[in-house]
Amino acid sequence: MRAKEFELKHRDPNWKTLQAKRTSGAAGAHKDQKKSEKQGDVKHKKSYEKDMAEAGYQQGFGDPNAPSLGSQDRRDFKRAELQHELGHERNNIAVSINGKLWKVFQGKGTADSFEERQHLTYMRTWAEKKSAATGKKWSVSLTGAEPTA
Repeated sequence: MRAKEFELKHRDPNWKTLQAKRTSGAAGAHKDQKKSEKQGDVKHKKSYEKDMAEAGYQQGFGDPNAPSLGSQDRRDFKRAELQHELGHERNNIAVSINGKLWKVFQGKGTADSFEERQHLTYMRTWAEKKSAATGKKWSVSLTGAEPTA
């Protein structure tokens, strides 16, 4: 008996990677996504509304378990934060006569400091005395404008 002659095919250099892709499942299953969503098969999504309703949270109302916003600790924290932010800034004092800006004086101390409040109080009493003496309306306020005097 004579052996059957075989025809040799040329070798594919990528046959192992192609075989690995076929068996790895990388192509994924081709499913009807709309149909599976209707059946409730949703992947990686949570129903936050349902969870919130179960937790007793009502939309539009504050969380009853949250710390109150008016607590002393919160106020102290906010005050310290404001002091840190404004620690290097200075407010100036604007003097107006009958509603028109007259001069801007350099403020004393840093923003929201004791020195600034004390100087502002002094300037307000000065403006009241000046109003009484001249008959014009002198007013004093804090401003961020550059000093003119």
